[in-house]
Amino acid sequence: MTESKFQFSNPTLEKISFEVCDGFAPENFEGISIESTTEIKILDEQNAEVSLTVNIGNGEKNQPFNISVQMNADFEWEDSIKGEDAKRMLKVNGSSVLLSYIRPIVSSLTGSSKYTAWHIPFIDFTSKI
Repeated sequence: MTESKFQFSNPTLEKISFEVCDGFAPENFEGISIESTTEIKILDEQNAEVSLTVNIGNGEKNQPFNISVQMNADFEWEDSIKGEDAKRMLKVNGSSVLLSYIRPIVSSLTGSSKYTAWHIPFIDFTSKI
């Protein structure tokens, strides 16, 4: 097995909020609303910081809860990865890696509420490039 030329370190939880929606009306439930935002700060030609914020629920009565989680990590890559390739990897791979850290947090939070544990599905970050 060969290690990737694209690596990350120091994944950290930066922000989190959770609240149960008091007026949740199950008869209006049409699925969980989920949105994400990725921010990339290029530090130099081979280093960047990536932040992923995931918002679950939309504050409406058709959602059982509202959650917001932000994770950050440092990324580095070898000089064979350049420019737009690096940006694409940060956006897609960086977001995917950070989501893998957010997923168990959300499952634990929702499982500790009066609702069953909710698991974030796989997300296609390639559509956001």
